[in-house]
Amino acid sequence: MHSNIIRFENLPIPVKMIATDMNTGEKLILEEGNIPEAIRASCSIPGILTPVKIQNRWIIDGGLIDPVPVSVVKSMGAQCVIAVDLNSGVIDKQKKKEREINNKPNRKQRLAEKSEMINQLVSKYDQAGKLMRNKLNQWFKQSESSPHIINIIGSSISIMQEQITKKNLEIDSPDILIQPQLPEVKMFDFDQAEKSINEGFNCTMKKIESIKNLV
Repeated sequence: MHSNIIRFENLPIPVKMIATDMNTGEKLILEEGNIPEAIRASCSIPGILTPVKIQNRWIIDGGLIDPVPVSVVKSMGAQCVIAVDLNSGVIDKQKKKEREINNKPNRKQRLAEKSEMINQLVSKYDQAGKLMRNKLNQWFKQSESSPHIINIIGSSISIMQEQITKKNLEIDSPDILIQPQLPEVKMFDFDQAEKSINEGFNCTMKKIESIKNLV
């Protein structure tokens, strides 16, 4: 933390954090007690970070239920709400990737072509047929590796959050919405920090006049 204050009650500006009750799915608003504990609980990404137990409740990431909590800051009395949606474009990227995959020969087709090639080669070299078939089959068994489990979890959560955010913003929209386009940045791509910051800055500058007029 960049502060020596460790309790909500001592903060000069009110702060609320969003978390989720793992057992009930209830949205929780953390606004009192230990700040580091609340931070850790509110970012407990399922499958990545273990839940945190607070007052006999297991708490996980609040982004699962309210990724852009506009309603919460409005309930705190905010007259101007500038929100940042970090999940914008995730689904579009997935659709693009799916189209690229669909444009390639499907797996059955590739296997059929490989099998036919093997049969042709073996028929030409009967004496070395068995050895060649075994070796070629070993090569062709090597397929593209599946995504890492961390990336699977991260992508799944991002897709879910984008859908939830869209629905929530339809109900309770902010005055200004900033949507950096970072669908290619994965959950643990810390080396992409500079790129992400620059994208956020550029998106904000595009709306700077609206922000000035608002405040």
